[in-house]
Amino acid sequence: MNAHDQVLNAAAELVSAFARNDREAYFGAFSADASFVFYTLEKPLLSRDAYQVLWDNWRIEDGFELRGAGMHLKQRLRQPAG
Repeated sequence: MNAHDQVLNAAAELVSAFARNDREAYFGAFSADASFVFYTLEKPLLSRDAYQVLWDNWRIEDGFELRGAGMHLKQRLRQPAG
């Protein structure tokens, strides 16, 4: 498998885990030292652990839950660049 296909597969797995609300698989797709930027936050999150804390707070405090998302994103990831 070439590098392009590896990236597409990794992205598809990430989107699929997110769409399933599979916390372990979703966060497992990121390196522990990954950084995350959200326009709603003043500063970037400098680790996967920091993002997991934020994610858990969204679920507990805001009732965040993903429902039925992901198929559109998966389809877009599989389309060749044009």
